[in-house]
Amino acid sequence: MNTTIFIFIFLAVGFYLLLCEAAKLPLIAYRKTMLQVVSDNQSKGSLLKVTEMNLALRLSKLIKLSEYRKKTMSDSLRAAGIPFTPELHLAQIIARFLMRSLLALPAASINPIASIMVIVWAVYTMFGEFKSTDKIIRQKRDRIESDLPRLTAMISQKIKASKDVIGILDSFLPSAGVELREQLQITLAEMRTGSPDRALSKLELRVGSTMMREVVLGLQSVLHGDDINAYFEKLERDLSQEEIQKLKLNNMQRPGKVRLYTTLALGWFILTAFGILGIYAYVKAKALI
Repeated sequence: MNTTIFIFIFLAVGFYLLLCEAAKLPLIAYRKTMLQVVSDNQSKGSLLKVTEMNLALRLSKLIKLSEYRKKTMSDSLRAAGIPFTPELHLAQIIARFLMRSLLALPAASINPIASIMVIVWAVYTMFGEFKSTDKIIRQKRDRIESDLPRLTAMISQKIKASKDVIGILDSFLPSAGVELREQLQITLAEMRTGSPDRALSKLELRVGSTMMREVVLGLQSVLHGDDINAYFEKLERDLSQEEIQKLKLNNMQRPGKVRLYTTLALGWFILTAFGILGIYAYVKAKALI
């Protein structure tokens, strides 16, 4: 059995090298160096990562998207901080699926059930990665919203003495979270070089949050010279209450998550037990035959 696995691995490596030579692909060391330059992933430079990216680049040429779909995905990837085109992002997910699926071949030499489990795992992981961008955006938005009550409280205090929106936002940068600080830095740069009103509108669009929209509307009113003290005092109370409600909701959901994980662990234990019994029955039946 072990001999079969080693033969398969050597043949796979041999065919890979022959195909690379036939296709005139750049050397692995060259692709590895290039990947280290363009990638900030923790696994950058690894052989698997190089092979995955090389396959994704070729698959991306076969993927065609409509203009609407391409623009929507580009905005999502930009918001999530993923420096790839929509085609390359989809191709990378497919490349990972194909590479994981290859593990089913050596698994099949051990047991057919193991190969099926590998395919199911590869499909499940692929669908999870399709939703990963939305998950990253949602997490970033939640972290930004958690900072907005403090930002609103500071604005409520400072606009009583000054209407300098740029100065107020700049003074909040040292205490802001990573995500909100990044967005504020972009906005402040645009406010200093262009229209402050337009820069605030672009901040609202980038974050895509109702809470941020309310803060932006207030700041735009300050730029227009309106007396907005009462608005920010009320907004400070509302955002603080909303944050408290979110914390209560998270605490209420935790017992449900614990039950879910317990159920999954029990299901996995039962599946493992039946898998062992199935393998044992298969071996016995094969021995009798």
